[in-house]
Amino acid sequence: MRIGTWNLNVQWSDKHSALLQREKCDIWLLTEVSPRAVNPKGKIAGFHCHLSSGVMARKQHWAAVLSLLAPSKLLPDPHPASAAAIVNGITYCSTILPWKDKNASGDPWVGSSQAARTGAAIDQILKGLNQILKGPPKSDLVWGGDWNHSLVGRDWAGSKAGRDHILEVLKKRKLNLQVPTAGLPHRLGDGQYSIDHVAVPWAWDVRCACRVPATGLSDHDAYIIEVYQPGERMKNSIFVIKPYKWEGMWVFDDPNVGLVREPFVSGADTMIDVATAHIPNANQGFLAVFSASYFPDAQIVLEWVKEDGSGNVYRWAEKAMEGWLCPALLKYFEQPPAKLHIQVKAAGQK
Repeated sequence: MRIGTWNLNVQWSDKHSALLQREKCDIWLLTEVSPRAVNPKGKIAGFHCHLSSGVMARKQHWAAVLSLLAPSKLLPDPHPASAAAIVNGITYCSTILPWKDKNASGDPWVGSSQAARTGAAIDQILKGLNQILKGPPKSDLVWGGDWNHSLVGRDWAGSKAGRDHILEVLKKRKLNLQVPTAGLPHRLGDGQYSIDHVAVPWAWDVRCACRVPATGLSDHDAYIIEVYQPGERMKNSIFVIKPYKWEGMWVFDDPNVGLVREPFVSGADTMIDVATAHIPNANQGFLAVFSASYFPDAQIVLEWVKEDGSGNVYRWAEKAMEGWLCPALLKYFEQPPAKLHIQVKAAGQK
């Protein structure tokens, strides 16, 4: 799963939308979001979005949670400078914390110093999440956004006391969250580290973390992490099957997972017809390489639409087609992936 954070600084254009789409994140934790970013369908760059109800001085929303999958629950703002939603069983919270500026006082901040305001905001966020979720937000919480504090090295944007309060909450209060973005550089260089962060449970395996330059689009770069949840590594594997025609139906065998003549039906068969139209003798067998993660040779992307009975409906947006995939999908994935990346090619082709 890829999770990103980006302070848009109230800016919005097709280039901003392109960056959000290009990085192939499942979740974005955005801050300073212009209302102009939301299209007439209520989405941002094709993502479902949940915006904070509170707005800042330039009428931008403090924060937003963007997701490929529709949120199962939109949560009340745990703090005016935060937005939170539950997506696929995980609680995501995007937050702005106070910055070092005379304008960073007054509503919604409480306290006489940046450190005091930071501590008060974090306490309110935790209290709000506790009330919403009726219990401590532990392993199912992902928290990020523009925290206005670097967590390692010299703290040039925040305060030592504010940093200590953040670290205390992440660790000593048993949130058990790690911050893979902490060691990433700030765009200004000179030994400065990011103040935009994504924190995930310690039980999750962090594959990588990176800074995505956004010069000319915002005064903040974007930061992205790629993680595995416990038991999720299979999701990032690449699988190969060899579908063929039997009795006029597309079927496949996979003895590794106990499948014999498993059929494609309800639109999935029609998508195969279209996808293999260029492959000679495809009905005698072709190779379908698929993964829940992007790989360079994939030609087709199917996006999850909804559950339907015991299976799931996926959409091939490029062809405006939908098809139903049966429960055999769960032989390969612990849960239906948000996207399926697929390559089709002739059997024997390198």
